[in-house]
Amino acid sequence: MKKRERTQQQIRAAAMQLASQIGIDAVDVHAICTEAGVSKRTFFNHFTFKDEVFAVPPPAYPKASVERFLSGSGPLLEELVTLLQDQTQEIGEDGETAAVMHYAMRNNPRIAALQINAMHGMERELASLIADRLGRAPDDHASIVVAAAATAATRIAVDIWIDDRSTDLRDQVARSVLHLRLLNAVPEVATT
Repeated sequence: MKKRERTQQQIRAAAMQLASQIGIDAVDVHAICTEAGVSKRTFFNHFTFKDEVFAVPPPAYPKASVERFLSGSGPLLEELVTLLQDQTQEIGEDGETAAVMHYAMRNNPRIAALQINAMHGMERELASLIADRLGRAPDDHASIVVAAAATAATRIAVDIWIDDRSTDLRDQVARSVLHLRLLNAVPEVATT
């Protein structure tokens, strides 16, 4: 990990710790800098404004999981579940940060917008992976729709898990994404 990434992580961890102790609304840049042991200049070299520190990008898709997904020959939906479970594992390991981030997103429109933008990037990446696996063009409409549905289902799984962390996040992801099977039971509607 590069020094820039380590410093950004250090600042973000300090902000999350403060937010969990005193509430996100009470946290200011000065307190974050003091907790992280950095100057305000360093803070603003990494973040444009305070709220940005709470918009944590979703975890990356693990390389080994991506390789398994791309080379897989089993049912697409089941292997997609495994990829998404592997991706969300990092969230499950740090429930407190996830809860703070979730609260911030629900209560702060700027943080919500940043988080939605980050999720959209992950959704585009997932669409590209699905298209690759299916041997289709990167802008394949079906791959984009499947990625959007799977990303939404994963977000719902994380929401449920954050509200009740006695449940297992991997199980929540599987349950939510596999609900997409219900689409087969919905009668088709004729379009004109």
